[in-house]
Order: sequence, then C-alpha cells, then structure tokens
Amino acid sequence: MRRSGHTQEEIQSFRKGEYEEKGNIEIRQRAYTGWLVTNPEFRQDCDVFWMRWKSTIQGLGGFPRPPMSLMGEKPPQPREEYRDFYSDYENLCMTWGLDGFATWDLPRPMRPELGSPSLLLSSGDPRRGGYCVCSLVPASGQRHPTR
Repeated sequence: MRRSGHTQEEIQSFRKGEYEEKGNIEIRQRAYTGWLVTNPEFRQDCDVFWMRWKSTIQGLGGFPRPPMSLMGEKPPQPREEYRDFYSDYENLCMTWGLDGFATWDLPRPMRPELGSPSLLLSSGDPRRGGYCVCSLVPASGQRHPTR
C-alpha cells in the first residue's frame, strides 16, 4: 500500500476496518451456528443423514472436509463405495451453507471468501449441478428485502 502512495494513517485505517469486519463476520457465523443447532429442519436433515451414514462416518474416523483448490484443479474422486456418502454429505453442507462439522452437534459455517474466489469445489458428481452461496445480510449490516 505504501508503494501506491497511501499514507501510514490510511493504511492503519484500512487495517482497522478490515479487522472490525472480520470480527463482524465471526459474530454472524457464530449466530448462524446457534440458529442452525436449534432449527428443527436442520436437525431433521442431520438425523436423516446420520441414520443412513453413521457406520461410514465412524469407519472414516470423522467427517470429511469439502474439497478445495487454489488453482481450480478437479478434486479427486472418492472411491466407488463412498461416492453416495460424499454426494449426500456435500448436499447437506451446501444446502445449509456449511464448511463441514467440527462434531456431530457443531456445524462449521462456510467462510465468506470476501475479496477472492471461493476455494470450494464440487465433488464432480454429475447428479449435483452447481451451487451459489448468497448472503441476505451484506457486510455493511444493512438489510435488504427478500421479496
């Protein structure tokens, strides 16, 4: 920023604003997590998934992380016996805007990826299609009508 001709005060002001915005994002993510764990539809979706895939999750030793890429390379395909599991897991995460689960009762919301393209990749399952995550509450905190 110095090379662009910005003063030290401008740089400090920018960094302060960036730090505050990250704090606001973390507050929203925690609030969303709290809302999720009390939402009956989310709990039902998790219960259905758990009943179907409990033994697979236990066999894997935990929840998988969604595939990510820095260069846009295609994610590795899961072994044939796990493809339906990974597809269902990805659907659950994308439906509810999750990066995954820390524990069964603690979902991890997606990172906002502000200012850069998303690192998340689809599993490549042709049955899935694509996804787009949109926030109804912009970073400025102003609310927009949803109709």
